[in-house]
Amino acid sequence: MKICRDIRGQRGVTAIVIAIVLPVLIAVVALAVDVGYLAATKNELQNIADASALAGARKLGSIYQTMSYEDQQAYVCDPATIRNVAKDIASKNIAGGKDNIIINNGDIIIGDWDGATLTPTLAQPDAVEVTARRDGGAKARIQTYFQRIFGIDTED
Repeated sequence: MKICRDIRGQRGVTAIVIAIVLPVLIAVVALAVDVGYLAATKNELQNIADASALAGARKLGSIYQTMSYEDQQAYVCDPATIRNVAKDIASKNIAGGKDNIIINNGDIIIGDWDGATLTPTLAQPDAVEVTARRDGGAKARIQTYFQRIFGIDTED
């Protein structure tokens, strides 16, 4: 009988515990969902950069394919050709719900890859590096879903 009295004396404690724990659980869910979305957007930008770099390198390869060995040794790249291909691929992709990703000329590096580092050069280049970002001030910020509850509408 003593057990029954102890349980009866604890009525309402569950409601208090839930009232205290529920905001914490909502905050954890908000953080998990929004941080997950930010990570997914970062991965989308990485995919755009990879696709653009591969397209630029493929363009380099197709240029070399049409040349003789002697012409390849004297080749100096026209950066506009490679940049246009890389930018075209980037513009066809979406990151964080924003389409038409724009890549600046300074975000495209054409050069020589030695297996560890890319040395910028236009003489006989064999690699392309692209950096994709969501620049542009407030428009580039990523909208949050659950953090709005806490007054955070966007994240960088």
